[in-house]
Amino acid sequence: MSGRRFALLLPAMLVAFALGVLAPKAADEPAREAMAAPAATATALLGVEMLLPHLARSQPFARPLAVARALAADDADLLRLLDTLQAIAPRGARTARSLAAELPAAADAAIVAEAGLESAGMMGRLAAGTMRFGASFGGAGTPTLVAVRDALARAAEGDIAGADAALAGLEGAPAAVLAPWRDAARERLVVEAAAANLVALVATRVGVAP
Repeated sequence: MSGRRFALLLPAMLVAFALGVLAPKAADEPAREAMAAPAATATALLGVEMLLPHLARSQPFARPLAVARALAADDADLLRLLDTLQAIAPRGARTARSLAAELPAAADAAIVAEAGLESAGMMGRLAAGTMRFGASFGGAGTPTLVAVRDALARAAEGDIAGADAALAGLEGAPAAVLAPWRDAARERLVVEAAAANLVALVATRVGVAP
């Protein structure tokens, strides 16, 4: 959790704790519920803050997600955002950096597949790399060469969404070869979108800019 966001949450947590401790035993139920609301909000946001660092990594995050869901209690807006991460949490999502590093090999395999070769081998990979290098200068190329050229350029800039979009028009064998990479890319995009929405929710609740 960042020190700034913790500092913003801490006063609300202390006030909520004081309200809970100092509330009269004989307080009626509506008053008790009103006093409990700040504590529930602070607890839910604390769970989000503990989860966010895990979303930036490639490791599984099932445990911190489960903790965040437990602390969210019946916060419908928060639970809806956390639910988008359920399927990805057990295995995690590869980072944009690792996806960019893995794309050249997947691109070469797609180029070889477009050529109709079943196995790339060393010579096939060398030929694919040479064709890809030539296409990087803007020359005409096959649909796969053009697509992977654009995808590689976008991935190198950290634009995983753009890289995925560049590959979306491919069909047949090249598309099948690139499918695992695109699946991993879309999982990273889901995680990034969830993280951004969670940060925005916390900012709204505490009244500051993300």
